[in-house]
Amino acid sequence: MPNTIAFTLYDLSGNLSADNEFRDSQVRTAYFIQAVRQEPVATKITRMTDWIAAPDHEPWCTWLYFSSGTAMQGWIKFGSQSPTPMGDHLRPLAPTSSTRCYTGLDGREYMWRHASRRLECYDNQERLLAVYEYLLDDVYFAKLDIKWGAEPLVTEIVTTLLLNRHAIRRSS
Repeated sequence: MPNTIAFTLYDLSGNLSADNEFRDSQVRTAYFIQAVRQEPVATKITRMTDWIAAPDHEPWCTWLYFSSGTAMQGWIKFGSQSPTPMGDHLRPLAPTSSTRCYTGLDGREYMWRHASRRLECYDNQERLLAVYEYLLDDVYFAKLDIKWGAEPLVTEIVTTLLLNRHAIRRSS
């Protein structure tokens, strides 16, 4: 079922520097984003254990450790893996491009493309995996549609989405 929605997560506030939640259509919290420290900024992204069953390899938690300066200075840590530099993990496709690429935990390449009020995540074969639409005229700030087949990547999608949003904010 390519390009059909497996599920939607709703971004309650769009806030990047304070507590925020992504909830599913049944109003269950799927991810909780928590600012653990303000200077320098440290953010914890937690996949709730009672939310839908997760594949064994999917990390339940990600840490973002921001350094002062640009958005991609700092470290990212998925689950129990060693931290890696943000700039190595999420990088621009070209020096002036708003498209950012990353290597997933599975070793495959993925990319986020930015358009007006929308971010789209693709795999290296140009299959659409997720769409984030923000500044909605709705009770929620944004929604994240996860496509069929992308379910095992949700934690990585949410994490790299937040990194992209930080980069967009810093470049504005």
